[in-house]
Amino acid sequence: GTSYVDGTTTVKVKQVRLIGDFANAGILNLNGGEWVNASQSATTYTLNSGNFVTAVADAVGTSKAQLNNEDSYLMILPQTTTCKIEVTYDVITTDVALSGGNSTITNVITSDAFDFEFVKGNAYNFCLHLGLTSVKFDATVSDWNEIDGIAVNVPLN
Repeated sequence: GTSYVDGTTTVKVKQVRLIGDFANAGILNLNGGEWVNASQSATTYTLNSGNFVTAVADAVGTSKAQLNNEDSYLMILPQTTTCKIEVTYDVITTDVALSGGNSTITNVITSDAFDFEFVKGNAYNFCLHLGLTSVKFDATVSDWNEIDGIAVNVPLN
């Protein structure tokens, strides 16, 4: 459901983007299980309704809420890359004095670039910590064993 910051304010995620240089194709050497001829190019993965994530706008809460469908994941070739995470979200404040009964402020916040290694056989969870004027990120990795990951902070909006 929607996250109510107080009795009159709601935060709704609209879009999450993973931006960076990614290898999106290559040749898998079955002898060693390694990818070869996989060159990186500028790529943006947009996660929003109809593209990996459904009902993003209503999936923020005060506790963890999974934004993607249970069976929908972004598969990335094993690689080390530099990337950023961008979050677009609305802060909606109810005010009966306004036309339409509320005001909406859209925030687009992008993290600083960070190096990240996608290791074969691992699954990664990127967690977004939303506030009214800021977003913080962290990541966890599991080789089916949870390990604390990388924290990526973005400036205040």
